[in-house]
Amino acid sequence: MVAKGIHQRKGQFFILGAFMLCTLFYMGIPRGGQLVMPVTQDLTYLSDNLEREIPNVLNLGLNESKPMEYLKNFTGFVERIMLERLANFTTLWIVTENISTNDLNITVGNFLDSSKTVNITIGATSQNLTAPDNATNSTTFTGIASAFNMTILFDTENATVEWQRDKVNIYAFIQLRRGDNLLKKEITG
Repeated sequence: MVAKGIHQRKGQFFILGAFMLCTLFYMGIPRGGQLVMPVTQDLTYLSDNLEREIPNVLNLGLNESKPMEYLKNFTGFVERIMLERLANFTTLWIVTENISTNDLNITVGNFLDSSKTVNITIGATSQNLTAPDNATNSTTFTGIASAFNMTILFDTENATVEWQRDKVNIYAFIQLRRGDNLLKKEITG
């Protein structure tokens, strides 16, 4: 008689086992934040990171007396990393360095996939500086005040920055593109 009772409850063991498996599966599902970011949120995160890192790279290059070399290498590094994330990174940056009491060296680094002519205006003086793709070009402005406004024009972009002559300054225009999503950002430091 005892053996007959065990055989009658065989289905209940299967139901209990199925319930335990479902409970274990449910406990294994993560309930935290998103595991996959939406495309636009990912590009925003990457551009925010670049906003912090580009001035740091310039400072590191200044400490090693090779600021342009460090910025060029960093730009190439970011291009490779973005390609791994299926995004396209292009940038144009402008660095100003005081070279004497009132003279200012301005270097344009162009990594926008085509040659660019950048119009730079400080006070009443304006100069066009053409930078080939993946290259830099420099010019000198003389008679610069200790604090100055600089207007930067290229393509359809227009920016005005207020900087100090006795400090190394950077302006960077970055574009991140993935498919139809395009993020543009200006960075100054």
